[in-house]
Amino acid sequence: RPPPPMLPAGPLGGFLRLLEGRFGDLSTLVEPQSVRRVLELEGGFQGEHLAQLVSHQVSALHVRGFYPAGGAAEVGSRLSSESARGGDLSVDWTVGRGMESTDVTAVGGMPFSLVSRPGAPPELRDRYFAQSREVIRSLRRRPRPGGEQGEVFLSPLDKLRLDLDETWPDGASVLKDSTTGKPFLPGVGRVTRGPTKSLEGFIHVDDLAPLKTRQGLFSANVYLEMPPTGGSLFIWNVAFTNRWDFYRNASFFSLMMNPDLEAQRELRAALSIVVEPLEIRPQPGDLTIICVQRPHAVQGFPVGTRTSLQSFITHERGKPLVLDN
Repeated sequence: RPPPPMLPAGPLGGFLRLLEGRFGDLSTLVEPQSVRRVLELEGGFQGEHLAQLVSHQVSALHVRGFYPAGGAAEVGSRLSSESARGGDLSVDWTVGRGMESTDVTAVGGMPFSLVSRPGAPPELRDRYFAQSREVIRSLRRRPRPGGEQGEVFLSPLDKLRLDLDETWPDGASVLKDSTTGKPFLPGVGRVTRGPTKSLEGFIHVDDLAPLKTRQGLFSANVYLEMPPTGGSLFIWNVAFTNRWDFYRNASFFSLMMNPDLEAQRELRAALSIVVEPLEIRPQPGDLTIICVQRPHAVQGFPVGTRTSLQSFITHERGKPLVLDN
């Protein structure tokens, strides 16, 4: 089996290895202690909290009780049941932004990364946008016996969208398709059942890009079900802010795009030498928002179910926050 590092073969790969051997130093990419903290909040967040996050003054927001625990359990049970029966809105997904583990099933919508991947049938895109509005609406209707749709309520994704729009100075909106004007899904459900394939989790980034204050990619999760043990979110405060830092540590960063178990062991060993991870143990109804350009992982677990609704949030200074999946 080939070794786990994913550097290109040939002269370019040789040059990068030479560069890393001479100038590579992961310890220089560890963020200051002042950044290595989670902002703990109760019930909700304000614009100043988001500002601290997007400017990388803090590493994460953890909002306890963002959504009522009873409502979270109701939505979580619904998504978990849909996943278990393999319904139309349940998709096993092993590669792509946000679906970092083969243990994860997407439910409540098709991940756009599945639609847009190389070789995907063109009709998948048509199906995605044809269904997007109905999928969004279905999450805010309580099902009745017989499959009828019942009363309308504020779904976790609705609350997230409204709170972002009301608290961020430039507002927030759902990404629209430039061709049809139809909305992307503002998020999808993620269901993981134990025993997971790895108890440590898969360390990864969802966007391998320099950390900037003027723009960035963030992930919000509203938690609906949690296993009795495990399921924590871990964040490592290692980041690059320019191309030089990336090139001189290229082997390390290439490992974060590789689910190979040996690559993961090598990555975890390298990180353990330079920094201890932050840990967030959310409860049903909690919200977390993190920058997915930092290494992060979801801890595995032996029994139970972990269900959340996840949205990706794109930040660009002076513009509305944009939600998609």
